[in-house]
Amino acid sequence: MSRKQIGDIVVAWHRDNFGRDNRQSLAARARLKRCRSPLESLLHRETQDLGRRLRAAGTQASAEQLLILTSVMSKIRDANGARSIAAIFGFRPDRESPPHLSEIRFRSLVGARSGRELAARLVRFLDALGQSPRCDGRRLAEDLFHWNDRIRDAWCLQYYGVDPSTPQIWELPR
Repeated sequence: MSRKQIGDIVVAWHRDNFGRDNRQSLAARARLKRCRSPLESLLHRETQDLGRRLRAAGTQASAEQLLILTSVMSKIRDANGARSIAAIFGFRPDRESPPHLSEIRFRSLVGARSGRELAARLVRFLDALGQSPRCDGRRLAEDLFHWNDRIRDAWCLQYYGVDPSTPQIWELPR
């Protein structure tokens, strides 16, 4: 399964579970935001629904990947935005206003080595924004599902306002 398909599945799941402003959607968001372990996450219908959708498309997600996706995506207001979450956290184009997330906190975010650590920090930093962001949910879901050094590099570039698809000079040696 391609990364794009994973993002499409997660955004469709997000829309179906959180796309309405009703009590059921708000309650589902609240339950999933509080999950701190894969077991807690697996005890919810919404998590099982996402797992089923991914399996039906040929992708087996681990319990930890489901925890990451459900806990973080439950914090996103609108998953159909154009900007990446790293760009939202980062420096403003005018360079005069400060970033939404300090460089120190951003470094700790991209320094997360485990998925659980990444999810916990990302949920905490999304809470610190004070509002639920509108971001590119497809890209976010794909990045969370496949979290690795290449994605960390791309997030760093996006945070500082550099398009990661620009010349290969930005490729860091491994």
